[in-house]
Amino acid sequence: PTGHGKWSIRGGGQIAYDVIPLNFAINSLPPQLQTEQNPTLTCALPDAPAWCTSNGGKPGPGFLAGGGLLQVNVPPTTTADARAATQALILDMVDPKVITWSLGVQHELLKDNSIEVRYVGTRSLELPVQMRLNSASAFDPTVPGGGIAPLPTYLNASAVPATVVAPASTRQDFVNFLANGLFQPLATEGFFGNLTENPPIGSGIYHAGSVDFMHRFAKGLYFRTNYTFSKNIDNSTNELFSSRVNPRRAQDGFNFAAERGRSALDLPQKFAITWVYDFPNVHSENRFVRGLAHNWEWSGTYLAQSGQPVTPLSNVDANANGDGAGDRTIINPAGVGLTGTTAQEVCNDGAGGATRIITATSAACASSNVVGYVAVNSTARFVQAGLGALANAGRNTVSTPGFNIWNMSLFKTMKFTERTSVQFRFQTFDTFNHQNYSLGLPTNNGTIDQNTNTNPLNTSYIFVTSPHFLNKFIFNGGSRTLELGLRFSW
Repeated sequence: PTGHGKWSIRGGGQIAYDVIPLNFAINSLPPQLQTEQNPTLTCALPDAPAWCTSNGGKPGPGFLAGGGLLQVNVPPTTTADARAATQALILDMVDPKVITWSLGVQHELLKDNSIEVRYVGTRSLELPVQMRLNSASAFDPTVPGGGIAPLPTYLNASAVPATVVAPASTRQDFVNFLANGLFQPLATEGFFGNLTENPPIGSGIYHAGSVDFMHRFAKGLYFRTNYTFSKNIDNSTNELFSSRVNPRRAQDGFNFAAERGRSALDLPQKFAITWVYDFPNVHSENRFVRGLAHNWEWSGTYLAQSGQPVTPLSNVDANANGDGAGDRTIINPAGVGLTGTTAQEVCNDGAGGATRIITATSAACASSNVVGYVAVNSTARFVQAGLGALANAGRNTVSTPGFNIWNMSLFKTMKFTERTSVQFRFQTFDTFNHQNYSLGLPTNNGTIDQNTNTNPLNTSYIFVTSPHFLNKFIFNGGSRTLELGLRFSW
């Protein structure tokens, strides 16, 4: 803008459309096509055809003569049978849409050095989410038999009333709601499956500001560092079930407004350094010395970032909708740290409605006399929501540990001709062997971590019923990895 070539202003916007994962349709087969068969599956069934072992115990000739693949499902012949076998609904396809905009200002500070400040925004719309149509909460007054009053959860034993004479509801009301199939409102029409669908009702918003400093390659050195501060909010993230620490479905599939919160991809702060340094050549007439000392390169990265958020779960179908995948917990404002606790039943089977707390050593209480719950540990932050209790914790309210990683490489290139060379490569990931108890990649090496990082699959981390609740030390912290290689170029 000044005409001196020291400033640059860049901005832009775009609308992009994503593809729809094919397995949404594959996993939503209609009742006429509920199974898949191939030679491996057919030959593992009890009535396997003769061709499965006609070649010395291996699949051999006679495939068609032997009946081909087994038919293991029989298409329904009546409307009632078809409805009873229906387990999904395939909707009209809507491509996910992403709107992106950005604005950046770059300035040359000194020769070969520049700094840039940039803002990036992203709005994602019509994202697919997994939803069960044939699932209703016992709290929903629009459902026949629903509108049941939630059972209270007391945060300490002293808060439990001495008597509860006429409770608004009992645990038995929720047991009956489930036992009578009222959580499946479409059962009255003959549909007894979950009727899973993937409607395009997911959305998200992302804002980020970053500062980037770069020293362009000069005098053998390239250096770049970047800091990003961002916020990522959405109402769904994990529809493909790639992580067990983030619920696949909403706590209530008909109340996605309650799912709006931090995205599982929300990493508020990220700092990165990258460098490449070519060692100077040695002035020597000795060919051997030149060959040994020339063409060495040292490069590396340092990355530090916040941890992704997770949702503490009760491991109970608290709202009695037949799906315990996303039922959250109850927040104790007086709770300490990232601690969780189970809840005990409060029973009113005494004379005049006298209450007692059901412990492991006390007499059992009939569900019709359970009038609430009480936290076992009154100092815990997250309290289990039992059957019929109303969870009030938000989605993705707990930040998991972040990580910081050093990766370094040392390359030596030996040229034979103008076009041919051999490069020796010595690479280290997590160079200083610093363990990172994070859901993210413990070594920041995608190939390695995708095969070895099981942290996102550890459900015991987010269940308050687990002795490992929010205990990062159950994770694989990663370890240093060394790689040696030779690269021949011609």
